[in-house]
Amino acid sequence: MKKQEEVLKNQKADINKMFALLPKLLQHRIELFRKFSPDFQSEDEFYELTAVFLANKIYHHCKAKDINDFASNVDRFDIEKYIKNHWLFSKIDMTFNQVEFAKCIATSLFRDAVEQKMDIGNPEFSELQNSLTMKMPDALSPLRSPLCWPREGYIKEYIRLFI
Repeated sequence: MKKQEEVLKNQKADINKMFALLPKLLQHRIELFRKFSPDFQSEDEFYELTAVFLANKIYHHCKAKDINDFASNVDRFDIEKYIKNHWLFSKIDMTFNQVEFAKCIATSLFRDAVEQKMDIGNPEFSELQNSLTMKMPDALSPLRSPLCWPREGYIKEYIRLFI
């Protein structure tokens, strides 16, 4: 327990910095887990936030006019090289699962921004219910039961907290 507390303390500065640099849509995603999953911050937050932070980076590096071009850009983007040279990613061991999940979240961000014409930097609360990014399961869901599932109900409850 003491070791876990020490790890969390060391990660807190990176967690706060990553969270602050995310667009509001991704902050809402993290906040949903914080509000409705009691152990999220102590057990899952760093893993999820790191994957989501990478997703945001992929989204910005691979922007395109349509989903086909975006997918091609993601395929060509040297994520491994990017991770090795990044201020945060270079000091942690990202899993294959996190990287693949980040690609999925980046694609959902693209779809929300381009296809749904959502301002991902400042989405309306009403838009969160239809956001593909909000509906995606958490990064660890391929390895265990998903958090806050079924997601649509949790998104509705989350929105009610603000309106």
